[in-house]
Amino acid sequence: MSDPELLQRYAETGSQEAFAALVKRHLDLVYSAARRQVRSPQLAEEVAQSVFLDLSRQARTLQPGAPLAAWLYLVTRRTSIDVIRRESRRQAREQTAVAIAAMNTSPSAWTHVEPLLDEAMDSLDATDRSAVLLRYFENQSLREVGQSLGTSEDAAQKRVSRAVDQLRLFFVKRGVAVTAAGLATDLSANAIQSAPAALGASISTAATLAGHALLTEGAKTLAMISLQKNSLLAALALTVGAGFYEAGLLYLHNSKLQSQRTQVAAIDTQTAAAERQRTALDRQIAAVRGQIASLQAALAETKVAVDPAMDAEMRALYDRLDRINRAFAEHPEQKIPELQLLIENDWFAVAQTTELETPEQLRKVLASLRTTAKQKVMQQIGGALAAYLHAHNETMPNEALELQSYFNPPLDPAILARYEIVPSGTQQNKVLSEKESVDLDYDTHVEFGPGMNTIRDALGPAVRQALRDYAAANQGQRATEPGQLLPYLKGTINPSKLLPYLKR
Repeated sequence: MSDPELLQRYAETGSQEAFAALVKRHLDLVYSAARRQVRSPQLAEEVAQSVFLDLSRQARTLQPGAPLAAWLYLVTRRTSIDVIRRESRRQAREQTAVAIAAMNTSPSAWTHVEPLLDEAMDSLDATDRSAVLLRYFENQSLREVGQSLGTSEDAAQKRVSRAVDQLRLFFVKRGVAVTAAGLATDLSANAIQSAPAALGASISTAATLAGHALLTEGAKTLAMISLQKNSLLAALALTVGAGFYEAGLLYLHNSKLQSQRTQVAAIDTQTAAAERQRTALDRQIAAVRGQIASLQAALAETKVAVDPAMDAEMRALYDRLDRINRAFAEHPEQKIPELQLLIENDWFAVAQTTELETPEQLRKVLASLRTTAKQKVMQQIGGALAAYLHAHNETMPNEALELQSYFNPPLDPAILARYEIVPSGTQQNKVLSEKESVDLDYDTHVEFGPGMNTIRDALGPAVRQALRDYAAANQGQRATEPGQLLPYLKGTINPSKLLPYLKR
């Protein structure tokens, strides 16, 4: 069966055999590309697992007939870059943590803090407690803490600092002298201890088996591979003494299994029930390990060569994507904030179906991507405007930014800033209109009003507004030459396209 046939079968029926065939067929390609980039067999395995998990989640949304090898290669590239950046940040954090700990915290402070820590955490309100847990127990950045709490990065920093000061006062009242900086360092370094590797594997396996009915067969297979890998990494870290680097690596892997860690905490408080279940869990673990061994043996025996024609097509697709990205990098004025809403398939579709041989063709491609991005934002803006009108007796806002609180999920303010409230030329009093377009020859123009969302060519609205602006600036005289209108137009345009409007 071809890749599209296997992918369709998996998407429609969740066939384990179909997904396993896709993994066998493309695993060498993905692993080899990942290893070349991350320069580590272990990290390459992690990248490969992530790529195929992405495939299992997005199987139903991939463009029919698109080369699967090209998609896998590009996702591997993106995931490898993310892993490299993550590893760089992790090493920087480790070095910073060691330096801060040496300056601010005495070696024995934690021995006095640890017995009182949970009582101190309980003294905080729910939001402050969550902020401390996310920042120091889960090792999240302030930006991630803000996103989890529904607030900004600055607000998250203030809340975390206030909560740490409250904890410090709690310890000071009980005779434990510690600075805020030292307490923060101690929490990051000591608050979370690695659970025994066997216990983590047992609980993770139990959760995997309990959720069997909800998992697709292909995703389940990859989850079992990930389980074994994490268990081996944990055992390795313990064997070598759980040094700072190894402990950090183990923590990164454990952070991907937050739900399982929550289950571990709950089971620890139910020791009697856990003891009764231990024998049954051991039997289940043995069965899963047998399945993993069988799958690994099958994968080891399978060596599928990359189809030269497919490889050439993939490289051509990647080259077109690279040219598009370079065009945006060289001409940042061609970018609009809405582009952040595009997903991989949007880029693939444009790169695969369009030509990029001339500057004119490249302009059309960039405009096509902007139009696709605007189409994605139309539903969000339309929903927010409908909610605003309902809350304000069907009265339009005076400024676009008044809609900001009506978006769910929140919309990037930079996107909303590209729109303004203007008088309508129809029976409506006002509409929410895109302020300007980048390329008037090929871009589209978006407008919203009560009961209407429209997207049309940008040239017409822009020229009509330029005609009005010219007349207002020249005592009502009508423009007769394209050169007279050009100062009143924003965006790239071919002057010859103005002639039909001047003749009307």
